[in-house]
Amino acid sequence: MGSIPSRMGHRNHHDNDYRKLENNGKDSSVQHDDNHRRLENNNSKPSSAALTPASIAASHDQGACTPRHNSYELTLSILLLLGISLSYLPQHYRIIHNKSSDGFSPWFLLLGCLSTYSSFLNIVILQWPVIQCCKVVTAGLCLESTLGIAQLGVQAIMFHFIFVLYMIYFPPYKKVSAFVHNMRLLCLPSRSFAWSFSLLVSKIVLGHILVSTFFTFLLLSVIDSSSSPNHEHSNNKMSAWLLVWAGFLGITSTFLAMIQYIPQIIETYFRKSVGALSIPMMLMQTPGAILLAVSLALRPGANWTTWILYAVTALLQASLLSMCLYYHIRAKRLGYSSFESAETAPLLAVHRQSTSYFESDNTN
Repeated sequence: MGSIPSRMGHRNHHDNDYRKLENNGKDSSVQHDDNHRRLENNNSKPSSAALTPASIAASHDQGACTPRHNSYELTLSILLLLGISLSYLPQHYRIIHNKSSDGFSPWFLLLGCLSTYSSFLNIVILQWPVIQCCKVVTAGLCLESTLGIAQLGVQAIMFHFIFVLYMIYFPPYKKVSAFVHNMRLLCLPSRSFAWSFSLLVSKIVLGHILVSTFFTFLLLSVIDSSSSPNHEHSNNKMSAWLLVWAGFLGITSTFLAMIQYIPQIIETYFRKSVGALSIPMMLMQTPGAILLAVSLALRPGANWTTWILYAVTALLQASLLSMCLYYHIRAKRLGYSSFESAETAPLLAVHRQSTSYFESDNTN
């Protein structure tokens, strides 16, 4: 930004010279001298490629890094960023406080992790020129222009942390097969299907993070390195591939978000209890998803693939919230905890008793 006043100074200087020549009546040489000065001015001032990153220079958009300040968008984005961070804290606290993640569907967590991280990479690609502008603008303008990326990044981190807590506080009585207590010491304990599948989900989530991140930044680095005029053709091809990859990530995240809550709704319906799900989190996130969709739609460079999933997610989350409120009120009226219900409490008691019997038998 420091080069903009110097450019204006060059232009004012040449305009004054032009007026002096005009006042002296040298009309015949004005056009020649003015063209000559314009050529000198173009050769002396830095090119946009030197001031902006390669990906911005390739777009031939001289206003790509023009400061864009909107107090309303800034306030809304900051409030949403804080709201996203705070809304996940009740869920984290509930799992840690109860030392149990019972009630979560591993499919729900798998789809959520894939969806949130794909959406994050989608907006990183679409707003990569905005990120590159941070090299030439002030830190304040950089933070303001990248708040949309920060929102999705924080959401991905917070949701992945739920999955980490799910694995740490996975119910011990669910890790062992229900029939293992009949095997005594002659056989090693066998993993339950739920625990085995959860371990598989953790590997899928980790693999998705590593592969998608590597592929995304590989494409971005190739485009930045091939941005010279001699590589214009290859740069256009790589830009097309990058847009295809961004579209794939956006559509994937949208589809996964649309079906993300279906497994959890089914899990909660058959459990007839809330489990480790946090009702306060859903009370904050359901209306917040609508505001987040509006905020992301206003961000420069974002398209419908970035924000529409939050509108769909809000509708599905409202359905799950309604079920949890109903089961919570019913359990409280019948005297059960939020982890139990009239239908499942006797079965869970027998299951825990049989598993604890096997564990005590092994210790002896």
